[in-house]
Amino acid sequence: MDGTYIPMIGKSGPQRDSYICRKGFPALHAQIVCDNSLKILDITTGHPGSVHDARVFRNSGVYRHLQNVPTGFHLLGDSAYPLERFIMTPYKDNGHLTAEQKKYNAVHSSSRCCVERCIGLLKGKFRRLKNFDAKDDVLMCKLIVAAAVVHNIILSTEGVEAEDISVESGDSTSDTLTYVTQSGDASAKRDRICRKLSLTYKIM
Repeated sequence: MDGTYIPMIGKSGPQRDSYICRKGFPALHAQIVCDNSLKILDITTGHPGSVHDARVFRNSGVYRHLQNVPTGFHLLGDSAYPLERFIMTPYKDNGHLTAEQKKYNAVHSSSRCCVERCIGLLKGKFRRLKNFDAKDDVLMCKLIVAAAVVHNIILSTEGVEAEDISVESGDSTSDTLTYVTQSGDASAKRDRICRKLSLTYKIM
């Protein structure tokens, strides 16, 4: 899971400032959940660009759905998200991580990169998402969701072409704000996964 900004060219009005994202332009936030085949499983959009990933997540339908997910399942998110039993995040690098924790972070990052490729593919296929001239928020949300639906249809019929993936530097909505552990159960679950990874992968 990750977030991305959809620029709103020409956005004006008294509420414009609330749409200014951390990169300095007005945008809508789009939260995307995908699988390792780059298929979009869930998309949440409509929040102004100034809203943090964690808040978008907690207000989304997928967050409510995840409350009932069995303990053995979870999403992967970066450090912008809270650590929950249903969303695993990296260990905060405070300069004192163990070799096991560093290995966990490396495997976590390499596994989660599929969502970055998914967003890159979506924006590569639908380049209007990089420069959206829509002043109507509702229409813009409908078009973003429609693009995600067509993305999945194209993926199922044509597969993925490398040249269609347009991953931009710093495209993620994540900033320097890091959320800490919200649940002892979640922390214990991450530690168990960390220990299992240390047995599966040789720690250098």
